[in-house]
Amino acid sequence: MAQTIIKDILADATSQIAVLADSTVSKYKKQAIADGKKIIIDMKNDLARWVLMLEERKLTTAEFELLVKSYKTQIAMNGLLLAGLSEVRATEFGLGVLNIVTDAALNLVEKTAGKLLSPTI
Repeated sequence: MAQTIIKDILADATSQIAVLADSTVSKYKKQAIADGKKIIIDMKNDLARWVLMLEERKLTTAEFELLVKSYKTQIAMNGLLLAGLSEVRATEFGLGVLNIVTDAALNLVEKTAGKLLSPTI
């Protein structure tokens, strides 16, 4: 089930990245979308494992969010930087991508689980 959800997360996040790029770095939209997709591709395997753990309630929502946010040190917005966007704005866009991935994953896992995610005690 996690693989199906991963495909849905990637599709949902990719479309949301385009919206984020258009609203925050529209001059660099093409490069932003490419960099955003690269973040998702780079974290795909970890994301699949974390989503499975979330579905099995081996992770809380907070732990899942923390794991996704841990990728902030690996954000490389090379296309945006080469196109001339400042490093600060490029990093902010990358953090926005991580937020999109987090929200897309949580929404889809909740939808498939049919109930709100909460830790099992």
